[in-house]
Amino acid sequence: MATPIRHVFANSGFAGRLVDWARDILRTTLEIVRKPADQQGFVVHRR
Repeated sequence: MATPIRHVFANSGFAGRLVDWARDILRTTLEIVRKPADQQGFVVHRR
């Protein structure tokens, strides 16, 4: 039996109704991670 996923991190491209859908249908938390205003290029963010 697999362990259910309870918390998912996603970038701002996934903001909007997907957050509500993940909560209501999948019963999981979708956290939108936004980059700092002064960031340029790709950077790995801490959780």
